[in-house]
Amino acid sequence: MMLKIGEKIKELREKKNITQNKMAEYLGITEQAISRWENGGGYPDMEMIPAISNFLNISIDELFEADKKEERRKKMSREAHEKSVNGYPHESIALYRNVLKEFPNDYDSMYYLISSLLSADPKANKDEILELGNRILNDSSTDYWKTGTIQSITAMYNKVGEFDKAKEWAEKMPTIMSAIACSEEIWLARVLQDERSLCWYRCAIHVLTANLECEISNLVKKSRDFCNGDYKAGARERIEQLEKAIKINEMVYSDNDYGFVNSQLKERYNIMAEEYIYLEDYEKALDCIEKSADHLIAFENDTAFKRTSFLVKDVENNPGFWHNTPESMSYTTIHDYYLKEKIFTPIRGHERFKAVVAKLEQYAKVEKTQ
Repeated sequence: MMLKIGEKIKELREKKNITQNKMAEYLGITEQAISRWENGGGYPDMEMIPAISNFLNISIDELFEADKKEERRKKMSREAHEKSVNGYPHESIALYRNVLKEFPNDYDSMYYLISSLLSADPKANKDEILELGNRILNDSSTDYWKTGTIQSITAMYNKVGEFDKAKEWAEKMPTIMSAIACSEEIWLARVLQDERSLCWYRCAIHVLTANLECEISNLVKKSRDFCNGDYKAGARERIEQLEKAIKINEMVYSDNDYGFVNSQLKERYNIMAEEYIYLEDYEKALDCIEKSADHLIAFENDTAFKRTSFLVKDVENNPGFWHNTPESMSYTTIHDYYLKEKIFTPIRGHERFKAVVAKLEQYAKVEKTQ
């Protein structure tokens, strides 16, 4: 693999004060070819490697040293990332720290280490998150890392209860309008003149749908905070909004090709069940829990496929990392939600409730982790 050989050639050439033109003259190639190598637009032919190493007065092994280091960095980062997305934050933290000991300016690993630190314990890891975050914001030139870092720091302050600082950092994020208007998906959809434009429109619809219906749900839950403890008041209106969020998904995924979206629909029906419990309409609450369980089971049986609904046709469904985590979503739903949360006390003894738990137990798993 010649991942970094162009950068190595440029580094050695400039160190010896040799111009691209002079090097091209000696090698019998064009100056543009060397420029392409150094800018990552191509690689030298293998038969030219001995001539390049001899011209720069280094061994072939030294010429490829940068590639070997890059391969090692990628391998180490990949192992850390797999631990992170599969629900092992403490293991991923240790692996990412090892990457940074060897590659201290690897901003990609810094970015994902922040995410793992946030998942593990935002309060205990606050200082390290801020140190890494400031390093990315001050020294990195990649907007993706910078924006994501601001988001992570905002989330950290929110989780530890420092809401004024969370607000201060949230205000540094781009606005929704600017983010959507300047997005790659939207503009590729608009400028491409072939069928690829349809693919980008559908990708944008898929992402925007997820965000829209998720924020409707978040609005419903947040509005409860301003009921002064009278959750029954406004419950019917909140149910109406949740029904709209569900209908948005039904409209977009008209062939029921929800895939990973089943996990979101599971959540919407659970929140609606809570609202019906506030209204003491326990039968409808149980209806919602049963529908939630159906979507959760569909999620647990999720596979990779391409969607067929017109608005999201050919958008790939990725089963995601949840299926490889120490605890399945069914396990956490049962033990951390249905059997734990006080809200379900009025219906917990109902046979329909017990039947849902028994049905989900078939998909529940938990692994012992250190």
